[in-house]
Amino acid sequence: MDKKYLKKINSNIFFIENLFDKKNRHELENIIYNKDIIDEELKNNIDEIRNY
Repeated sequence: MDKKYLKKINSNIFFIENLFDKKNRHELENIIYNKDIIDEELKNNIDEIRNY
């Protein structure tokens, strides 16, 4: 394997490890939670438009 490829793999692993770091996990949970809220709002808006 060439070094460029290995470097890319290592940076991806580092990125994933950081995502699951305790401090970042909270932020990740917030992002997921907010996404659910946004999805729900969009769904409600679409339903309203359909029912109009």
